[in-house]
Amino acid sequence: MSKTLVYALALLCLSAFTASPSVAQLENNPFITIDWKPIVLTSPDAVLFVAAPSSKNRSAEIQSAQKNLDNLSLQQKSQVEHWQQNHLIRWNELTRELIAAHNAPPICLPDSSGYPTPNRARPNDTPRYPFATPPYASRVFAYVSVAQHDALLVARFHQKATPSVYLSDAAVISGATVAVLAHLFPAEMEYLKQKEEIAYWSILKQSRFTPNELDASLKLGKDIGEKVIIFAQNDGYDNTPFNPNQWQQNLNRRKNENQMVWQSNQKPIRAPIEPFFGNVKAWFITDKATIRPTPPPSTESEELKKEVAFVQLHSRVSTKEKMQIVTRWSDAEFTHTPIGHWNLIACDLFQKNKTDDEQKVRILATLNRALMDAAIACWEAKTYYCYPRPTQVDKDVHRHLPLPNFPSYPSGHSSFSGAAATVLSHFFQNESQKLFEMAEEASISRVYAALHFRMDCDAGMVLGKKVGELALKNQ
Repeated sequence: MSKTLVYALALLCLSAFTASPSVAQLENNPFITIDWKPIVLTSPDAVLFVAAPSSKNRSAEIQSAQKNLDNLSLQQKSQVEHWQQNHLIRWNELTRELIAAHNAPPICLPDSSGYPTPNRARPNDTPRYPFATPPYASRVFAYVSVAQHDALLVARFHQKATPSVYLSDAAVISGATVAVLAHLFPAEMEYLKQKEEIAYWSILKQSRFTPNELDASLKLGKDIGEKVIIFAQNDGYDNTPFNPNQWQQNLNRRKNENQMVWQSNQKPIRAPIEPFFGNVKAWFITDKATIRPTPPPSTESEELKKEVAFVQLHSRVSTKEKMQIVTRWSDAEFTHTPIGHWNLIACDLFQKNKTDDEQKVRILATLNRALMDAAIACWEAKTYYCYPRPTQVDKDVHRHLPLPNFPSYPSGHSSFSGAAATVLSHFFQNESQKLFEMAEEASISRVYAALHFRMDCDAGMVLGKKVGELALKNQ
């Protein structure tokens, strides 16, 4: 049989994961995929898969390999059990863990001359690379999710094209995930190897694959991950380090418009976090200027005075309920950021709705690309407007959380929440009202904490929803 014919048959199988749906089913079921295509790979067979040599006695090989599991420590056995529950959710959990561990701003140098910059070439130096800011976290989740999406699609393609092949979905996903995470968190190589080993043992325990078959599956996943890494290296992120001259030009532009500009409240002055992340290549946004929020009011206007009064009202009258909301959505330094928070919500929805792996990878890839685009659009606008925080406009404003080190307008939490709620409510329509209520709560929490004006949050929600709609339209 020719390669072309095999490819065509496999694509037909990919489009027939469910029984032939009716028109009504197609219109009402957001999970039905008529044409499941890779995101980064050019085609499902773009990565060479070398199957494991055929085994004369698979059962004996599997049994022999499983005996090695008896030698694991009690802690390792417990981890294996944990990973058996669901590999995609475990990898998402680990990604959140890595982001929280690296979401630590560099500490000021002993001579108070400034702050050192994490160095990718020496990731274990102090400060460790990377500093997992919210924009960086959005990029991590996007590429991890895209790698997992394409990995599962390729695995299913080969399984359909060659039914006799033994290929583990979980191992292919593991290989792709570890490759991408190791690239984005080079200081965590050893830790990732340990987790990959636990994942390997958990698959082996299921008694479905020989070690050679798992190794071949992992190799395929790693090769897919390498393709995603090459794609990521061309998104422009490496060209966005802080440039003081470019930043000063931006400040001068706003000052020439007779506007108060944002200033860091840290001593010594710290450069803003990721001010040029808006220059990164987006997944769905074709023209960032068209999605940029409308200009905020002049810093000399009566409208801004009303905004300040609104913040003061809510920050001074701090009820227990408001402070619970502030804490629940803080997602500050040393946490998994708002990006991780919405991924946790997605994983909870997966568990509640018993979502299968094909649906999970599609949802996560759409969600996290939308969140990355929301970060790109939000940070582009933050830098463009360079708007001051409430505590800078009025020193009497009392905040309840540490002040993020970047401009105010629009709100990042609101942008992320608007995008996430829009995407997730499409796939979990019965949860739509609750998801948007959560998004609104996340948004207003920033006013309660006195970190944002209400207009920042409103603009962020509008921006996020637009990005979410673009993602759903073009997924």
